[in-house]
Amino acid sequence: MQEHGASTLGMAEKETVQELAGELLDSDNLNRAYKQVKRNHGAPGIDGMIVEEALPWLREHRDKLLQSIQEGKYKTSPVWRKKLPNHMEAEYVNSEFQR
Repeated sequence: MQEHGASTLGMAEKETVQELAGELLDSDNLNRAYKQVKRNHGAPGIDGMIVEEALPWLREHRDKLLQSIQEGKYKTSPVWRKKLPNHMEAEYVNSEFQR
């Protein structure tokens, strides 16, 4: 089985990825996203930064952040995950057996 990664993308796929990244990183799109998070009183992320701290941080680090994303150098912080039992699935499976 061949593993698919960025290095195995063809030219058309690379162009599509670059176009999508360009749309995602567009200033208007980023501003709309920030305003939506602020309007929703977004919860702090893994870094603990609250919405009110985000704008000053983004103003100071925006160019460096966008450049690292565009160059594929941006790495997210690892997050802790905890698997929770899916009771709904268990109930669904049980109800199927009762028919």
